Amino acid sequence: MFPIHLRKTAAWAGGVLAIVSAAVWAAAPSPSAPPSIEVFTVHAQPVTVPPTLMAQTRVAYLDEPARLEQSFSANLPQPPEQAAAVVQQRLAGPAGQQFQQQLQAAYAGVVRAHELKVLKVPAVVVGGRYVVYGQTDVAAAVAQIQQRTGGGQ
Repeated sequence: MFPIHLRKTAAWAGGVLAIVSAAVWAAAPSPSAPPSIEVFTVHAQPVTVPPTLMAQTRVAYLDEPARLEQSFSANLPQPPEQAAAVVQQRLAGPAGQQFQQQLQAAYAGVVRAHELKVLKVPAVVVGGRYVVYGQTDVAAAVAQIQQRTGGGQ
């Protein structure tokens, strides 16, 4: 059985990171909506989200910012001046705008994991209150939380 942590997660609010998180990642659910499910992992540890939970689940790959940056900076020329010019060209075009949006969204997931004080991955957080570490099957993690909390989140 995977460890379950029944605790309220403490949020960290600070500077630009909180703004990015609020703007991109988190939207306040309505009281009648099912609890949100946030999954934090890395590409080397993929998770399984069943179709029945897809609408309420957000998956953040914490290694995504590094992957995006590596991809964007691929094939840069060696001289720093030339590399800087190529980067400026890439950023100025439509691909640059798309890259910046993807990077912002990727970092929002990292910020959210920090806000929730996620200790390791994979982590499945339900309702912003309960977390299961080490479980890659989201349905199984939710079931563990429901079992431990008596069905209510």
